[in-house]
Amino acid sequence: MDVATDRADDVAVVSPRGTRVTYGTLLAHADALADSMRATFARIPDEGDGDDGVMTHEPPPEDVLKGERVAISAVPGPEYAAAMQATWMCGAIAVPIARGHTKAEMAHVLRDSGAALFAHVPEHLTDEEHADGRDAMDAFEFVESVGIQRMVTVPRVDERTSMDGIMRRKKTANPMGRERNASTDGALIIYTSGTTGAPKGVLHTHGSLAAQCTALMNAWEWSPNDRMYHVLPLHHIHGIVNGWMCAAAAGATVEFAGDASFAPRAAWSRLRDVDLPPVTIFMGVPTMYVMMLRAFEGAKRRNRGEAAASAAAARSLRLTVSGSAACPEPVARAWMETTGSDVVFLERYGMTEIGMALSNPLHGERRAGTVGTPLPGVEVRLDVNPGEEEGPGELLVRGPTVFKEYWNAPSVTSSSFTLDGFFRTGDTAVREEGGYWRILGRTSVDIIKTGGFKVSALETEAVLLTHPRIAECAVFGVSDDAYGEVSVAVTALKEEDVEGTAVDASELARWARMNMAEYKAPRTFHLIDEIPRNAMGKVNKKELRRLYLDGSL
Repeated sequence: MDVATDRADDVAVVSPRGTRVTYGTLLAHADALADSMRATFARIPDEGDGDDGVMTHEPPPEDVLKGERVAISAVPGPEYAAAMQATWMCGAIAVPIARGHTKAEMAHVLRDSGAALFAHVPEHLTDEEHADGRDAMDAFEFVESVGIQRMVTVPRVDERTSMDGIMRRKKTANPMGRERNASTDGALIIYTSGTTGAPKGVLHTHGSLAAQCTALMNAWEWSPNDRMYHVLPLHHIHGIVNGWMCAAAAGATVEFAGDASFAPRAAWSRLRDVDLPPVTIFMGVPTMYVMMLRAFEGAKRRNRGEAAASAAAARSLRLTVSGSAACPEPVARAWMETTGSDVVFLERYGMTEIGMALSNPLHGERRAGTVGTPLPGVEVRLDVNPGEEEGPGELLVRGPTVFKEYWNAPSVTSSSFTLDGFFRTGDTAVREEGGYWRILGRTSVDIIKTGGFKVSALETEAVLLTHPRIAECAVFGVSDDAYGEVSVAVTALKEEDVEGTAVDASELARWARMNMAEYKAPRTFHLIDEIPRNAMGKVNKKELRRLYLDGSL
């Protein structure tokens, strides 16, 4: 079924401004934008004239952008959705550009991807600011400085679009461009977060994206009745596929929160708002749930009625998902206790390169601390010695959801796969009773080899978070002559005072030795105000270790 035409009057997207945009309207905007992209690309800029130039074709051929890369500012809202759809209508490859990246980081993505066109999605401006155009001028100056001479500014999407455009497209349109794109054609390049090395461009095809959506729609039972409150970055697999694309494929509604940084009080406010259609799906990263729990505790002190309404709203969610980083079991338990839910939120495991591979079930046992079992069509195994099939070992994944290649990096692509086609995730995992899988961490930074033992930094962090004064922590290994490596815990304490638990680094070290095996306990505790994280709530432990060793923390 073609959702955009068969459900043209249903709401596809709600903008951060509260504008409701139907599937039909969104499709009409994408169609018009695709024409503008083709015309802009076919124009040869005159020297010194910026975006002005002469047309090489009139009108340009439909496939003029086929296989080209189109960079798209990942600003939440219907404009982003229209730009992504328009790119695929042109047969081009979308390259979402993170909002919060520095100019140097954005320049790396633009140059490495070889983007031929930049689709500028303005931030959420007032009508006067939008008309002023300075936002677009600043964007063009930047992309021109990195060698891109073609830019389109995505017009604001609203409900005033004529139905003529919708009806004109109704006979042939497909919002994801599948009428022009083979399953093997490139569709999307997402750049890795760089937590374990320089960001790499991960090329997904239309086929791998379709397989990811199909697997999650079936496993999580997406339907047109769903409404997702979307708080995730749109340059990451979690926000793009798990959220927006699955909703679009199911004919559901996505409400974009729109803030550059997550606002937990705003999230609670929306969840309990009885004047709007109820939210049925919420997806976040562990850091977001920690922030929401803190906001909830604040609400309890201010207004118990508001806190009770928040808890009831959280319980009413059909699907609550945690991912993109391992969720410590104390956080999962605290969420259940706070909301009064009888089930833990659903944890799953995926990567930019593979989409989602493992998931706890929608119905049935959700085992805290694990990421469930393989999704349909996904094969997983461990890279271990014969007779050690249960692990621990490096997790290997194969299936139709796996990416095609690292952009411009054939040797890296080749070394990332086994001879029989399994992708090497770089994560250490173990298979537990009942076929459930537990991720022990990144092999390169989360597995600490100390005194002949292998210690999971994630397991150590989970224990430390049960201390009443520890708000967050990151554990990693540093070289040691006697033990090979020893654990260091970078720790941030809770702001509020907890009676009888005044602590310093030496007290935390004593507490750790009393509450876990001595070889697992960190030898050193380093106290800081806040642990730096990226947009997805991940800690770059290699950088954190470097800062610690340099004395910069």
